[in-house]
This record gives sequence, structure tokens and C-alpha cells, in this order.
Amino acid sequence: QILGFTAYYSSAWAVNEGSYDSSGIETTNYGLREGFQDTEFDGSSTFEYDDSDCGDSDVCNDIVDSGYYGNMLLLCSLILSMVCIVFTTLNKFDIVKGNGDIFLMFGSGALFIASTIIWSMMFPWDDIGAKADDRNFEYGSAFFMACLAGFMSLLSGIILRFSPKSKFLF
Repeated sequence: QILGFTAYYSSAWAVNEGSYDSSGIETTNYGLREGFQDTEFDGSSTFEYDDSDCGDSDVCNDIVDSGYYGNMLLLCSLILSMVCIVFTTLNKFDIVKGNGDIFLMFGSGALFIASTIIWSMMFPWDDIGAKADDRNFEYGSAFFMACLAGFMSLLSGIILRFSPKSKFLF
């Protein structure tokens, strides 16, 4: 869950590194809700996708759309994982009986992974020059944290499914 929260608040979903133009832009990070630029001349700055700083409005709208859907799925997966922690604890102390926590873990993991896939498919890679030879675009650390959070949630659901039903964790 810590990885999921870190990915949710991070602005490093897509990263463009290197000096490419006369403005001296060294690194640009694209997040779900905003971008971050580190320039040689002006220092660091954060930009909103709906600002005039973003540039081409169609590309910025595509970035906003991909960020919106990725953001909503990631938020739903975080909520499911928090509910899952509560149900797992209640289930271990025999307050609530059933396998609802296992299904919540699988659902949370699937939504984590779905958020990264949908964001990646909707993000306008070609429109911002990601396929050009002179740019170095790659997935950022937040993308991989969200993927890892999803796989860990799926793995914990599998482990919980096949673990013995003990009353205490010791």
C-alpha cells in the first residue's frame, strides 16, 4: 500500500531525460495530474497540464485524460486495499468470517495493474515525441511502483488463499 500511495502522489510516471532544445530543459517528468521540469537556466518548476505552459492543448488534453483514468483506477485500488487490510484483520480475529479479504486483494491488485495499463495506452507517447530518435522517453519510477504494488497485492491474495486459518499471526 505504501508503494501505491507513493505512485499516486508521484510525478514520475513518464520521464524524458537529456538536453534537447535551446530552453535548456534537462529532465521532464509527466505525472497523473501535473508535470515537473528541471531546466539548466531556470531551475525546477512544476506545471499543470491545463496551463499555458503546457504547450499544445490537444496533447495536454490527452495527458489529462490518461491521468484522469489512471488516477481514478489507482484511487479505487488504494481504497480497496485499505478495506482489505481491515477485513483481513477482522477475519484473523474471527470477528468476520469468509473469504472477502482474498477477493478484495485480487481486486485491488487487478486495479493497480489496470491503472498502469490504461494510463500507458492512453498517454500520447507519439504526440510528445517519445518515438523520435533525439528524445529519451521511458517509464518513470511511479509507473513501476504501481505495477509492483499490484503484483504484491495479487501475491498476497494467493498467499492468504493457501495459508492455514490461524487465529494469531505469531
